[in-house]
Amino acid sequence: MAVQHSAATVVTLVGPDAAALLPSLARAGRVRVVTVDPELPSLERAVAAQRGAGGAGASLAVHDADPLGEVAEAWIRLFDGTGAVGEFEVAVAAALQRWRSGAIELPDYYLLLGPDDWEPTRRHW
Repeated sequence: MAVQHSAATVVTLVGPDAAALLPSLARAGRVRVVTVDPELPSLERAVAAQRGAGGAGASLAVHDADPLGEVAEAWIRLFDGTGAVGEFEVAVAAALQRWRSGAIELPDYYLLLGPDDWEPTRRHW
């Protein structure tokens, strides 16, 4: 199922404290905070977040479900030498398939939380 395009600007928060920051953003006017079950697989979270970002009444939609999360994790393992052979390519193919089908879109902006504290490979991604 194709995702409806949101009239809101979509921002994805990335970092270990992203989910904890969302409730405080919910108090801001014209901001729709989209919460997604953290137990869902990364791409499923991104699909759910994109669906939740649509609708009227907000000029900014914020969530912590990175549509490239699995790609990033596989890339980090590839360059750290801890990933399985082909893992990165499989993650890229899955994300591209979801994007081409219209199930996910990339956010308008990424907001990185505390990148100076990230491991070097993650920070490089």
